[in-house]
Amino acid sequence: MYDASLHQRKYFPIDYVIGSMDKGVFFAWDDFTNFPCYGFTYDQELNSWMIDTILNTDVTYYLIEDRVLTYLTEPATGPLKVFYQVYNQQLKEWDQRFRSCCWKYIGFSN
Repeated sequence: MYDASLHQRKYFPIDYVIGSMDKGVFFAWDDFTNFPCYGFTYDQELNSWMIDTILNTDVTYYLIEDRVLTYLTEPATGPLKVFYQVYNQQLKEWDQRFRSCCWKYIGFSN
């Protein structure tokens, strides 16, 4: 990421992650173990990466749309859970919510 106010590139501080990005919101995971996952964005005001470490080992699907990161977990026991989180620019923190689902997963769509 290029920080124009600092006139330098800012590299993500964690090595060996792969994933995707949409409109500045990233979702990535460890390239070797697929765990943990990270939701992150770059805050231009703080000149810093704002990282949320996702410690769910059962993340199966994800979608980034309109700066909202959404992902599905399929635990071995219990219901499916849909997590959604957004980075709050005013509070400088990630806001995360989830819903348990009693229905079978069909798919995310844009």
